[in-house]
Formats: sequence, structure tokens, C-alpha cells
Amino acid sequence: MITEKAVVIGCGPAGLAAARQLKLYGIEPLVYERDEPGGLLLNACSVINYPGAPEGLSGRELISRFPL
Repeated sequence: MITEKAVVIGCGPAGLAAARQLKLYGIEPLVYERDEPGGLLLNACSVINYPGAPEGLSGRELISRFPL
């Protein structure tokens, strides 16, 4: 029996994307985050290049759209 194990350190945009990709491959990742999900994106006042939000949105608003 083969068992995959993965740990993702950091819940910023890259960490969340990595965890999501692992789940698509059937691997349940263990995700560690020191504070709250979002990483440096939480400090962004305006994100203007996110698909589906041409008017822009704050980093906190964008994080709230990410599935946990």
C-alpha cells in the first residue's frame, strides 16, 4: 500500500493553491499557518488583477472568497 503525506507550511495564496492541488490528486495535506489564512495578501489594499473582479477588491475580501 502506498501512502502519500504532504505538509504545506503557510496559508497564503501559494500555500492554499498547493493544498488545493494536492487534494485534486487525492492527497490530504496537513496545512500549518502561524496566524490567519491569507499571508501577505491580508495587507493588500487593492487587488486589481484577480479574474472575475475587474473593479478590484481588498486582500481581505479576496481571501474571504477562497474555499477553506
